[in-house]
Amino acid sequence: MRPPPGPGLAFPSHLRLKSRKQIEFLFAQRDAHFSHPLLLKYSFSPESTEKGLRFAVSVPKKTFKRATDRNLIKRRIREAFRLNWRKYLHEEDPCLLMFIYVGKEMAAFAEVEQAMVRLLKRLQQQGVPKVP
Repeated sequence: MRPPPGPGLAFPSHLRLKSRKQIEFLFAQRDAHFSHPLLLKYSFSPESTEKGLRFAVSVPKKTFKRATDRNLIKRRIREAFRLNWRKYLHEEDPCLLMFIYVGKEMAAFAEVEQAMVRLLKRLQQQGVPKVP
């Protein structure tokens, strides 16, 4: 069994995007970036979220029939996000993120992490507007 992550690396649950209304708002926006095997849908609107950064993960049931495969991919995406998000984003950023796995094959963690880093760098370069 692995020891729990250090105090600086723990993944806060308040960053999870759970609101159906916010998810619908996110998909109504056309902002997206792609880095195989991940598609990132995002929105920077301050009115979209009053609580700062939120994110969610989705893996299509059509591509991966077994729930265990979908769950493994989601765990890999969440872990890649947990390890890298602090380098590129801030918790106060008014940002909604949805990572969608679009690959047809199961990807290794290293491949998912590389895609995650590329997407987060693009997001950082684009510039997240600050809350006034």
